[in-house]
Amino acid sequence: MAAYVQQNQPPGVPPLELTGERTLPDVPAENYWYRRHLAVYEWIAARVSGAAALDMAVHAWDIAVATGQPSPLPAALAAQLMPVATAIVEPLRTYGVYAAALAPEPGDDAAAALLRYLGRHPGWTR
Repeated sequence: MAAYVQQNQPPGVPPLELTGERTLPDVPAENYWYRRHLAVYEWIAARVSGAAALDMAVHAWDIAVATGQPSPLPAALAAQLMPVATAIVEPLRTYGVYAAALAPEPGDDAAAALLRYLGRHPGWTR
């Protein structure tokens, strides 16, 4: 591997030898670690954004039900959130974050299925 040295250091700061242990995207010797970190960050971002969307959607439903409003949880959104729920909810149940899942019922749409999986009854009213 060719040796690379970081240029344009501030006065008095010697050039930094690039060793492949940092995450600089535009330097070939450093790109392996950059790509490796990027893959992990993208994996985390997908799960965190999904968890945030799940949390917002379910709490919007909670508030709507508690205030006598119609459900704001469309079946299409619930269908997209179900894989997120099945990926993150089970470990959280042991801490009381989610109630035990309710049994699915015939005729449940995706919103009802998600709500039941999260321990909520889709027919609850104020």
